[in-house]
Amino acid sequence: MCNPLSIITGNVCPFYLRCKKPCLLERNRNTEHRHEHIDSPTDSDHGKKKCDKKIAIVGGGPAGLAAAWILKKHGFHVTIFERESKIGGCLCLIPDSRLDKKHLTNIETEIRNTGIKIKTNKYIKRLSELERVDHIIIAIGTTIPNKLGIPGENLPNVMYALDYLRSPVKNEKVIIIGGGEVAVDCATHNPDSIICYRRTSDKLKTKRIDGINFKFEMVPLRIQLDGVVFSHHESDIFLPCDRVVIAAGQLPDLSILNNQCTQKNNLPKVHVIGDACIGSSTVIDAVANAKALAYKICSDN
Repeated sequence: MCNPLSIITGNVCPFYLRCKKPCLLERNRNTEHRHEHIDSPTDSDHGKKKCDKKIAIVGGGPAGLAAAWILKKHGFHVTIFERESKIGGCLCLIPDSRLDKKHLTNIETEIRNTGIKIKTNKYIKRLSELERVDHIIIAIGTTIPNKLGIPGENLPNVMYALDYLRSPVKNEKVIIIGGGEVAVDCATHNPDSIICYRRTSDKLKTKRIDGINFKFEMVPLRIQLDGVVFSHHESDIFLPCDRVVIAAGQLPDLSILNNQCTQKNNLPKVHVIGDACIGSSTVIDAVANAKALAYKICSDN
């Protein structure tokens, strides 16, 4: 199998933006047993090039897992270093209504069974911590919130999307500023939410979901303790709320690249993949980027 996360991408892939018809994985998501099993890397690999080199992957999200899978299939010794207590990265923050977390548990079990080492609660601060490897792959995703740069953004009633998804606050009237999948994920935690998107409805980055209130062409001007002032069709509009969630995307924290290895000889090659490379995107884009890099490493070795 070329995509070890097929059951994940089959559920969260935005096929409605990419295809005229739902993809095969989407149509068959109710027959999950077809995709739940992951072939062992030792199966059907006869004739494939083997390489006895060591790979350290920093980050156990979709990109890191996809790269690890392919590299293990080609004989590399792979270790994943994940700073959280479990793998999955951004997948862990997707509401259960959109992604059943049992799939993450099953994938972790399958990956461990292949011989890929997974070290959780391991925060890698410096590349020098990983010097005894041939390749270092940075797959840390995007964790720094993209700020709006408007007055009131630092008020106590303001949260950024990833923080809100980790600790959603119930029973509040929430205004969510953004228009992507993350904004919708935030809205699913609270039925009294409004997603305010600066563009027109045809530019929406996600699928409209029943029960979620969208307002379009809403440009945020300033945040107050009791709500948000927007510009809408050249007029100022005030929307009251208890909490404001900013879901305007994230940026990668690549400070780890500033702490280069100190030895001058036999330095490992360093690669950046997934959202840390291409910016905040979809799970399938992160997986595709990771696969491309993994296959390149295989061909070069």
